[in-house]
Amino acid sequence: MANCFNSTTRTPWNNTIFPGNYVTRLNSYRNQGVNALPGVQFFSLVGALVVLPIENTQSNVLDINGELATGVYNLQILSPDLGPSPKPLANRPFVIPTGASIYRTAVNVVNMTEVTAAGTATIQVTGVTGGVTLTAESDGTFNECGAYSSYDPSTSISATGSDTSVTATVAVAPLKPVNYVSGGSGSALADPDAGQSAILVEVCYYMNNVAPDADSVNLPFPLEAGSTQI
Repeated sequence: MANCFNSTTRTPWNNTIFPGNYVTRLNSYRNQGVNALPGVQFFSLVGALVVLPIENTQSNVLDINGELATGVYNLQILSPDLGPSPKPLANRPFVIPTGASIYRTAVNVVNMTEVTAAGTATIQVTGVTGGVTLTAESDGTFNECGAYSSYDPSTSISATGSDTSVTATVAVAPLKPVNYVSGGSGSALADPDAGQSAILVEVCYYMNNVAPDADSVNLPFPLEAGSTQI
């Protein structure tokens, strides 16, 4: 029998959790799904454009003015390894697999503000249909809750026809990082000029599960010839 497991999309899923065991966020790096409806798997993938610290970025995205210019940026699903590259588990490209029905997108920023402080800069989820847009406030900051689309179960959703890369598009005005030292250590020795800044994007989708296998039913065991079933 041919093996139907796909190591890229991790289908059929070997790390699904079920309601009642849903005690933490889904693991984007492992494409972990939740079986909330029979026959359907739901996913929440969160990717990032890491702006600071630079040693952890895929490439230095800041220009000579220390700003994040307007443009389209690739996103990555970050490795659980927090140190700089090379990582034992490398960051992954933010890709939505073929056959995914996207029902929600969201975008937020970590320690980033608009350069012009005019409330015009936008960050949009691009590369997928229905990407939401986050617009700066009048003082150049962004709402701490970000922007997100609403899930409407009555809306017909078309599945992706191919693997789709998710990007973030900065428009109208550039952004600048706010040097805020963080990371959980709280060390007084932390460099005050080496903060954390990023754009975060979430894409939620569902996919149809595969057909049942032998573990889905109570198949009787074969008996040895001449034995009697009790």
